Amino acid sequence: MNTTCPLGGFLATANAQQLHDFLVEDVVDEQDGLSAMRWLLANRATVANAVLCRLYDVACYQVGESCFRDTAPADEHDKWFVSTLADSDLASVRVPLGASLDDAEALAVSHLQLAAKFFGSVPEALAA
Repeated sequence: MNTTCPLGGFLATANAQQLHDFLVEDVVDEQDGLSAMRWLLANRATVANAVLCRLYDVACYQVGESCFRDTAPADEHDKWFVSTLADSDLASVRVPLGASLDDAEALAVSHLQLAAKFFGSVPEALAA
């Protein structure tokens, strides 16, 4: 684990929304964005997953608290599903249900290949 935190400790303490805003609004140099996300994935994977989901308009909802409550089996009500924009290239990918919000976000990042998408198209991700 890389314990040296760039940006004066900001990456180590900021929440997912603050990190999203930083990447979208404050990163001037593409390499800074890449370095920040690499550090987050290595040291704060749960937060990195949440940031990547926000960058790509991926949301996670609990089945029992959604419009699927009445149609989903009762044993799935405590699970979490991944939702993407209907017109997104990600919409056709099936992501399994997660046991928790963190688990669903991790599954989204993995199945939708959000980290690879980020590192392959940083300028587009940061402009979203």
